[in-house]
Amino acid sequence: MIMSTVAAYRVGHVLFFGLSIALIVVFIYLKVVLLKYVSRSVRAQAQEQQVASQPQRKAKKKKSSK
Repeated sequence: MIMSTVAAYRVGHVLFFGLSIALIVVFIYLKVVLLKYVSRSVRAQAQEQQVASQPQRKAKKKKSSK
């Protein structure tokens, strides 16, 4: 994508140059947004698993202490 932008700039195709830059900006924005969403969901999932495993740990400790 970047190479086609550079080629359009050199040749003088302003429309293609502008569209290429716009698409690059959109792709970068989507990458950042999706990475934030994925990291949030991974953290939430890890917390849920941690909370779910805590009662099991307490139950195992009680059984082993008897």
